[in-house]
Amino acid sequence: MFFFSVQCFSVNAEVRAYGIFDSGVSLVNNGELNSISLTSGTGTAARLGVRGSELIYDRFSLEFLIETFMTLDDGSNYGMESSYNSATFAGVKYKEFLNEIGYQGEFSIRVGRQRSVLHDRLYLYDPMRQNLIGNPTGFAMYSMFYNKMVKIIAKIKRQQELVLLRLMYIPGNKPLNNEYSPFNITHDKIPYNSWGASFRWDKNPFSIKTGFQSEKKTPLRAENNSFLSVVKYSFNQVDFYAGYLRRSPGRQIFLLNQRNIKSECFYVGMGLPLKKILPYFHGNSSVFFSFASPRIKSLEKSPYDDSYTQHYYFASQWGIALKKPLSKKTSIYFFAGEIQNFGKSKFSLEAIPYDIRSAKTGGNPSVIGFSLNQRY
Repeated sequence: MFFFSVQCFSVNAEVRAYGIFDSGVSLVNNGELNSISLTSGTGTAARLGVRGSELIYDRFSLEFLIETFMTLDDGSNYGMESSYNSATFAGVKYKEFLNEIGYQGEFSIRVGRQRSVLHDRLYLYDPMRQNLIGNPTGFAMYSMFYNKMVKIIAKIKRQQELVLLRLMYIPGNKPLNNEYSPFNITHDKIPYNSWGASFRWDKNPFSIKTGFQSEKKTPLRAENNSFLSVVKYSFNQVDFYAGYLRRSPGRQIFLLNQRNIKSECFYVGMGLPLKKILPYFHGNSSVFFSFASPRIKSLEKSPYDDSYTQHYYFASQWGIALKKPLSKKTSIYFFAGEIQNFGKSKFSLEAIPYDIRSAKTGGNPSVIGFSLNQRY
């Protein structure tokens, strides 16, 4: 990332351009020992953007963002709805908010195509995705992008303590296909007439985030509710993670005639320098471990009458990864993971391109591979 001043705005204007590129190779077993496929890591993607702000009067400033996010798959690896996504917003920021009572605060209002208030650095590194966990096991626990969003952000600091409040509202009564894309892409999955709120609190050694969002109208169902609560605790260079995500009704179903009532996932994990495990190792590599327990509750309609039967599905997902920095902005990751299905569960490695599902009920999909992450 780099910063530079833009003289055509003013001496107080600042523009930041950035780019992120991910690429890699994975070997995936879809649950059958004799079925192994080679894929492009956990998804090859490129994100490019420009962000800027300009002081217009006293404590008020204008801010904007233009960003594109392109993947080589359908976008589900990154919690998105298509291979091409974008974010474009403009807003106003008021600085030195609450300074009179001993706090440092900022208050922003943004309008445009933006990310959900649930989407954030959610603390737990998912080894199978080279990313901070957001949609474990490909659940799509929440939608990432929303059209015509109004987002309000309050950021309050005091000494070593930070509080971040976010509120979003998406008006409308129909989907807006192709409005934000130069390509012929249908955004039928993107909700409208929705709202959400999140709260984040940071004070060493803790970091906590809780959020809720309600998608009032979607083409697939009348309403979706998503909830998230995550916590991070750091001690002696070791980071511990725990979290819970829920979506009701969920999206994933295993059999026809079933209706998903609730998808949820519990997870724990840790990350630490490799030299903590190998004292004689003097490099700067880090190792990450994660364990998740995805669950689904569904209803199956009887073919003979109007009665329903409840079904419960669950699995265990584990992952391990090694991060080796090659430079300040370049890292390579080596990772492995597996989903262990129980009973009639067919949870899949949707974090892997093209939605590679378990080949059979009770199958255990697994993956091993590497990925290169480059930031600009």
